[in-house]
Amino acid sequence: MAQMIPNFIDQEDPRLCGERRVFMWLSDDAVPGFVLHSLLQKNHRNKMIGEVDFLYISSKGILCIEVKGGKEIYRKSGEWYSVNKLNVHNKIKDPFRQAKDCMYALKNYLIETYGYMSQEAKCLLGYAVIFPECKFTGHGNDLVTEVMFDCKWNLDQFPHFLNNVFDFWKRQTKEKQQYDPPMLTNEQVNKYINLLRGDFKVVPSMNLELQYIDKQIIELTEEQFDALDFTLENKRVVIQGGAGTGKSLLAIEKVRKTIAKNKSVLYICFNKNMAKYAQHALEDCIPNNCFVGTYHSLIQKTLKQTDLHELNIKEISNMFLSNKPETFQYDCLIVDEAQDLMNICVLEVINNFLKDGMEKGEWVLFLDPNQNIFNHTDEYDFAWEYIKSVYTPTIVPLSKNCRNTEQIGRKTSSLTLVPPAKHMKISGPKVITKAYDT
Repeated sequence: MAQMIPNFIDQEDPRLCGERRVFMWLSDDAVPGFVLHSLLQKNHRNKMIGEVDFLYISSKGILCIEVKGGKEIYRKSGEWYSVNKLNVHNKIKDPFRQAKDCMYALKNYLIETYGYMSQEAKCLLGYAVIFPECKFTGHGNDLVTEVMFDCKWNLDQFPHFLNNVFDFWKRQTKEKQQYDPPMLTNEQVNKYINLLRGDFKVVPSMNLELQYIDKQIIELTEEQFDALDFTLENKRVVIQGGAGTGKSLLAIEKVRKTIAKNKSVLYICFNKNMAKYAQHALEDCIPNNCFVGTYHSLIQKTLKQTDLHELNIKEISNMFLSNKPETFQYDCLIVDEAQDLMNICVLEVINNFLKDGMEKGEWVLFLDPNQNIFNHTDEYDFAWEYIKSVYTPTIVPLSKNCRNTEQIGRKTSSLTLVPPAKHMKISGPKVITKAYDT
């Protein structure tokens, strides 16, 4: 059975009737591999954001699947139309062209990420078009009927159809490129998933990761997508935002994308629970050349000592600097809740773990200056000014609260005197205040 990412689809939107059917078909026990859906291809040709309905990844390769719902699909004078249940004829985009463009966008993305001659860029790529609610009777040399599934097929033939599509594209690749794409290993499949899953508009919430069974999700805003893009285009980035603006979710996605590019990653934070969350969220993709944990655990591992957890960050940093141990230098540093580690001693320590150091290396700091509870204000201010003046990072603000309703955000702001996020994402019922005795 294919693992669906995300593992649900909107059951209410009437525009997604066709997608819901295909979602169920891909969830069939006879379909192996992984399925990503509602994937955004950032580098779609013509600099447009292309959208592929489903991306199917298995040991055979990767398929871009375009779905067009409607009780009738037809083409007239070169234009495509879909007829809905109310007999309304809606003009739609050419599904074969859409799927083909997304395939080429994905191919270019893999080449840009791994290099033209890399094995990762040479996997079998193809596309398929599915009309789940009708029989398509159109004809034309531009229609690749070998990769089309409609109501002429029996539903139990769907897994066989997917295998046929892979075989078709394999033959095409052999004939036109004189190249026989190899089967993908589990490691390669996981690498593609980790690279591409962050392009979704949804990522698992902390509630999901911590409770293991809760299927709530958080929808990323365009603001957060832009912030993630900044980390891909700039070597040194600071992402600032209040509580609930999605910093930790973006930190996890940044780790995934960096690992998928064959880079070693050092992820650190101060809080043990945050570190446990990150370790669980990333347990399926962390190689041996990466580290995910607290700042204290990193120093303890490097110094080969286990009794340092009671020391504050200045004490443990000075112990490291006085011992001057050998360190592994990582390609990328990611610090979550960086306000808790904002100290000049910490900066001096982590310089030893990053290739080219903080001044020229690749790093991202995620911080909330309103939550500086483990650091003296003057030490924080001095370290922050030093980072801005010496390392000259790109500073990206996050303002949209993705965790609470506007009403909750306003209420907590009034109680804590911490300014609310500028733009609350959702509206909800009136907040009811109740007393609690401690």
